[in-house]
Amino acid sequence: MSANSATAQGPWGGSGGHPFYDGRGDVVEIDVTYTNDHVTKLQVAYAESTGSRWHSPTHGSHGGHDEKITLDYPEEYLTQVVGTYGRCINSISFITNKGTYGPFGNTEGEGFESPADVVIVGFFGRSGSIIDQLGVLTIEASVDNVQLDKPLKSTVITQGQWGGHGGYDFCDGRGDVVEITVKYDDECVHLLQAEYQHSGDRFSGACHGEGEEGEEAKVSLNFPTERLMQVKGTYDPRGYLTSISLITNNETYGPFGNSRGQHFQSLPHGVLGFCGRSGRVVDQLGVLTYVENPWNSHLDKKPARLEISTVVNGPWGGSGGQDFYDGRGDVVEILVNFSKVAVTTLQVTYEQCGTRFEGAPHGGAGGDSWKSQIGIGKNLGEESSKLCLEFPEEFLLQVKGTYGPIPSRTSDAVTSLTFVTNKQTYGPYGVPSGQEFETPATGVVGFFGKAGARLDQLGVFTKFSESAE
Repeated sequence: MSANSATAQGPWGGSGGHPFYDGRGDVVEIDVTYTNDHVTKLQVAYAESTGSRWHSPTHGSHGGHDEKITLDYPEEYLTQVVGTYGRCINSISFITNKGTYGPFGNTEGEGFESPADVVIVGFFGRSGSIIDQLGVLTIEASVDNVQLDKPLKSTVITQGQWGGHGGYDFCDGRGDVVEITVKYDDECVHLLQAEYQHSGDRFSGACHGEGEEGEEAKVSLNFPTERLMQVKGTYDPRGYLTSISLITNNETYGPFGNSRGQHFQSLPHGVLGFCGRSGRVVDQLGVLTYVENPWNSHLDKKPARLEISTVVNGPWGGSGGQDFYDGRGDVVEILVNFSKVAVTTLQVTYEQCGTRFEGAPHGGAGGDSWKSQIGIGKNLGEESSKLCLEFPEEFLLQVKGTYGPIPSRTSDAVTSLTFVTNKQTYGPYGVPSGQEFETPATGVVGFFGKAGARLDQLGVFTKFSESAE
């Protein structure tokens, strides 16, 4: 076995739920939820050799006692998991080179343990409302296999929640895309499956969608000289993917399907994986992509984008909802909806290298809609929630707001937002209550946070300023 080859250990547990596969990376944080009967939720944060970090989807559901384990990375790394199972995972312990965390859950049942003296680099298994089944990916323990801090080459983000909320969550993990299979007809995309290469290994993502209907298209890339750079497509507002196009540094494949409905496109910087929701068809799609193109020197025919150093501000708010990350660019439009208790929706449109891309809507529908037209004045009317900047003459300098508890919620949420440009101030949108926050007035280039039925948490990327040190 080579130093880069991963070995699957397990899985242990039952056959309920739906399959998941995180892919590979250095484990840096584990969020586990458990009851007196079984383990109900598992989510893992990973690090890459580039310095970027990413979170797996949430496997299982919230309910029970929550425990977050943050490893002292890179000095501390995960070496073994030990637990018990019956029809599901009853308990689990996490063992590192420095100590043991757990057990979490009910220690009764059949015992399992992964090999010791290795490094765990990924999780897979099955989950629904609980963790039904669990397995791990391991590599041989050596200094070369434990990533050390390296300069950040290009941050990897999850972009898009294009489509509806039917089906079940999926995430392929991360790797270089080498082959894609699509099944489609005039109604929708019925199936999507990708094959990846990572650290010398090839692996196939699961089939997303049943694929019992439709015409099949298989796209095999001439890897490594040909890489998947971008995904474009359309989705029906009722909630499923209607078409998809796959764009490499050499050519465009597709569209596969009927290009009707809402249009979407990912950043054109390289696709490292697919995530979303699927059941009978592909209900929702997102991609793992780079913030900037790391292959500009030998793949991209366009000039390389000038690097802009950024500062992470926040996040502020609660712990509810799902993580989101828009990427980075010049803010040109903002859509914000709010109620009397919280900000319910935030959606931002960006421009980067002359190309506009729309971030996914974060939060749920509802609340009052306000219209802010730059050049006319602030808080004019209640017909729309879109704030349109006269870019490039006008640009977003700063974000202010408040966050705190809201009725019938155990976690805080963002209660108001104010947007400050180089020309004037717009807002506040919502009712200012709770703790105040504000970013430096150096220029806003991106948003991240957590959202569910409302905007639970917000963080902001601003331009680096030496005078701010």
